[in-house]
Amino acid sequence: MRIQPLFSIFLFFLVSTTMAAATSPASDDPGAEELLKRSYQAMGGSNWDDISTLLTRYEVSTSGLEGTGVVIEDLLTGRNLGQYDLGAITASEGFDGEQVWSMDPNGAITISETVDELESARNAAYRIMRAFWYPQRHAADTTWDRKETLDGVEYDVLIVSPEGVRPFELWIDGTNGLIARTAEQQAVDTETTIYDDYREIEGVMIPHHVRTTNGDSRYDSVLTVEEAVINPELPATAFNIPEENVSEIEMAGDSTVIPFTLINNHIFIEAQLNGQGPFTLLVDTGGANVIVPEAMQRLGLSGAGAIQGRGTGEESMDVSITQIDRITLGGMTMTDQTFYGIDLSSIARAGGMAFDGLVGYEVFKRFVVKIDYQNGELTLTRPESFHYEGDAQPIRFVFDGQTPQVDGSIDGFEGTFTLDTGSRSSLDIMGPFAERNDFDDHYEFPVEAISGWGVGGPSRSKISRAKSLKLGPVEVRDIILEVSISTSGSFTDRYRAGNVGGGVLKRFTVTFDYQNKQMWLEPNDWFDQPDHYDRSGMWINLADNGFEVIDLVQAGPAAEGGLQTGDVITEIGGKAAGDWTLYALRQALRQKSPGTKWAVSYLRGDLGHQTQIILRELVP
Repeated sequence: MRIQPLFSIFLFFLVSTTMAAATSPASDDPGAEELLKRSYQAMGGSNWDDISTLLTRYEVSTSGLEGTGVVIEDLLTGRNLGQYDLGAITASEGFDGEQVWSMDPNGAITISETVDELESARNAAYRIMRAFWYPQRHAADTTWDRKETLDGVEYDVLIVSPEGVRPFELWIDGTNGLIARTAEQQAVDTETTIYDDYREIEGVMIPHHVRTTNGDSRYDSVLTVEEAVINPELPATAFNIPEENVSEIEMAGDSTVIPFTLINNHIFIEAQLNGQGPFTLLVDTGGANVIVPEAMQRLGLSGAGAIQGRGTGEESMDVSITQIDRITLGGMTMTDQTFYGIDLSSIARAGGMAFDGLVGYEVFKRFVVKIDYQNGELTLTRPESFHYEGDAQPIRFVFDGQTPQVDGSIDGFEGTFTLDTGSRSSLDIMGPFAERNDFDDHYEFPVEAISGWGVGGPSRSKISRAKSLKLGPVEVRDIILEVSISTSGSFTDRYRAGNVGGGVLKRFTVTFDYQNKQMWLEPNDWFDQPDHYDRSGMWINLADNGFEVIDLVQAGPAAEGGLQTGDVITEIGGKAAGDWTLYALRQALRQKSPGTKWAVSYLRGDLGHQTQIILRELVP
């Protein structure tokens, strides 16, 4: 699960959303160069020429939180630094001219190296430099695209394509020549920043009201300028990446071993929170600290705000912020941890197991983490004491947000893949990657169905089988391939190729070294296990009185047996639903031989029915 970043609202980001507007034909082209000259004069003209730095202080309102923010910008190089304090959460983020970094609320620094995040930072730097007026600072190809009329005001829309970076839109008010809004398609979202309430400060026009949206107004961010200082005195180190400021850990010795349970390819461990417990937590390589409302109530905690949480599903969920003083995992204790409160009940029903939250990045960032899937052990080792002694070759990764991402290929199609212990699947492919590489011409897709369930609900995919997945020097063969057909959510990412989940990772003992951005994959006894797709043709979730049929494969065994979505299975395979765990039942429906006949009793409304399902191979 990903928490939408808050700090990005501070920078001079140029983003866009769909809106009702009238569009004029290209014959009205006034010329990009003339429009930029007009905007330059309207916003202060030559008064900008001697401005090298700008410091702006804001009042901030976003996602139910109120607070303050400060941004400093270097107009000559595009370097920038922003900090915010929203009461329940504080953090900072910046670009030093080469590296994109962020400090999370728990004081950990992440250096981002993905194409998406670098292009976002470089485009932000271009706009901070006002390079559309000063092309010597950064060259770009700029063209007039169209006129838009919105709320009675006509705008000229320019397409700006900075050298080496993705394009964005620049909207210029036809009435006064001011920059009114800006647009950039990012990896997943299309967002909008709207600038108004311009006021003159030392001869230049500064917008004093800035609203950023990704199209969901619940999560809009509004900045109100309190002070803008031109050419402030700044220390030489103003744009340097700061030192980490993480809380202390308590651990006797150099390492601790934590037993875990593997269910639905998910890793579950037991934890103590504020001295109470045990609490059951899912381990997610890139996940934030998460706690469910029931566990918050048990601990007497309250949450603040309603920021945006997103995952594999197409919907967003409100996320509150709380603080936990102590979290103990095995023989290790971390203090003063920010947690995000979110309702995970739908994921629990889909997985068949209730749990109290997630841990991930905060743990992986502080330790070298070895996951021994076969023996159910998670080992945390202090980085300064770690020395790898196995036979595997190191695989370098970068961070996609806070999730490790490696270079690899699927059947020869090269791309980048995130490594996600929070996913039950073997391999999910992003829809844009599949489209670019014409997957429909290379694979047969006998099944289209729900393929997973995360924050934001279910995700749907076309299902096939891949011959070869390569991650660095490691190759895994004949795995189930799920090509996303979602129209929103994390699986619409335009930059990633795919997401590698527990179905692949469980074949290895996996060691992550986040500090040095490297990992090792050592095959275990499960390495050659066949990867089966469900042979019943249905997706079922846990219900109060059995298992609810949520989705059916068209013309699959369950559909042919007469089952419909909404039916509740009360008995299957000669056992009452209460005698099955959802995990065990799903395992059986995947692994029982084709031709196996399963007697099924189910409820449709208040009426009971019986049928038979004959399992068969749906994805050969």
